[in-house]
Amino acid sequence: EEYEGRFEQVSFTSKEVLTLSFDAYLQDSFIFARSAAQGSLEGEHNLTSYVFSCFDDKSCVPMPYYFAKGQNGLDYSVCSRLRGCTLAGVDITGQDLLDSLGLYFDFCLRATACKESMGSFSADIPSPGYEAVFDEKFLRRMPFDKAKKEKLKKLFFPVISLLGKKPRHFVHGNLHPGNIIKGSGRYGLIDFGDACFANICTGIEQLLGHDLVNADKARVYSAVYDFSGGISKDEFLEDCAISSAFVAAHLLGRSVYYNEGSAGHYKNNLADSVAFLAENFFSGREKSGLLDFADVIQCSDVK
Repeated sequence: EEYEGRFEQVSFTSKEVLTLSFDAYLQDSFIFARSAAQGSLEGEHNLTSYVFSCFDDKSCVPMPYYFAKGQNGLDYSVCSRLRGCTLAGVDITGQDLLDSLGLYFDFCLRATACKESMGSFSADIPSPGYEAVFDEKFLRRMPFDKAKKEKLKKLFFPVISLLGKKPRHFVHGNLHPGNIIKGSGRYGLIDFGDACFANICTGIEQLLGHDLVNADKARVYSAVYDFSGGISKDEFLEDCAISSAFVAAHLLGRSVYYNEGSAGHYKNNLADSVAFLAENFFSGREKSGLLDFADVIQCSDVK
């Protein structure tokens, strides 16, 4: 809009050539994002800058070029575009999953180590409370009455409590097929707006729990354990099981709220994840409560 008047002053041919040139160049080279001030992109832009600084292979993450607070109340962010297509647009193979998770673990471990050595980084990296996330991303989005929501929260609390005791890393925060780029012989990550400090296994479950992914989880866990940074295998599997139940609730809430993907798939995944966790990692009243939680979800009207 700012340049419309200037375009009108040049010949039709010049305008057409310039427009086509800009469209081709910008679409191939850059990602533009803008939002209202209350949804500021500045934090996301700074996080992208931080992640970019952590990687030796700069082809794996976008390069942030420019951020500005627009005079019209909108914030603008410009980043380079990674070559390739998202996993959401291809048939996802087992190798895609392993290579993507290998990159994810490399990202988490690098970014966490760099953060500890950088005392003055401008971006505010959140360390969210799991209970608050469960309330906001699951309970508030589900079509249940107040009494059922309060019951579900009470039954699920042992999961939140145990997850809160687990180690945290700098994680992507939204690792789904649409945020993973498959290029020519390489993979990349985009969209760091939800990056935060959380358990590293939450990213595994965000990817494996997506309805576009059909994978043998046990085989994937076995293959990616070598990326996990030296924790014991028992601890790794427990972290995966806990993260699976927690992330499954988030994914179901997102599916229902945004009418995104198969809510029935996410409902079954949540019920199965919680039941597995209850049977293998809890006992007594906590186990009974989690099995009750799984039954309530499975018998709900969510489809």
